[in-house]
Amino acid sequence: MGAAVGAIVVALMVVLWPTPQPAPIIPPDVQRTVDSLTLTHAHDAVTIDSLRTVVHAHLAHAATAHTAAARAHHAATAPGHLADSLAALAARASSADSAAVAWHTAYLARTAEADSLAVAYAHLDTAYHLQALALNAVRAALAVDSAHTAAMASVNAQLSAALHHVAGCTVLLGIPCPSRRQAFVAGGLVGAAMTFAALR
Repeated sequence: MGAAVGAIVVALMVVLWPTPQPAPIIPPDVQRTVDSLTLTHAHDAVTIDSLRTVVHAHLAHAATAHTAAARAHHAATAPGHLADSLAALAARASSADSAAVAWHTAYLARTAEADSLAVAYAHLDTAYHLQALALNAVRAALAVDSAHTAAMASVNAQLSAALHHVAGCTVLLGIPCPSRRQAFVAGGLVGAAMTFAALR
């Protein structure tokens, strides 16, 4: 009887003796990448929101510049028509004095037209510059988002590969499967216990 009890105790010690812990499912380098992405996600979101604000501001200012350009271009229409009319009148003038007055007035009208058009083109140049800045901000935001997305895709692929090669084993209620040694010794323990009971 004492030998049986001793065998059972030894078997229990073998079963309960902690087995070496398996290597972590998530590789350390992947875990570091995940931690880094977690830390940088908030920063990336703030960066993208900031760039979005910049884009909206540039586009709003560009729209204002376009409106100013259209207004200046419209202001150039009347002096341009007047200059055309005065030039035609000067060509038909009956005297040199009348022609000189018409040509001088036409020159002033053409100058006013040119000044208005110069203002319009300056506003258009400003609008195009602002639109280019908005486009650069959009590209920068897309670069940040694309880099984060690519990093996440890479991590997901590595995690999928790790989980595929190291599949965890559990029984009911998430209890880990016993090792082969524990299962073998436990089977022997049960058999010894049954034999001991029968002998009583």
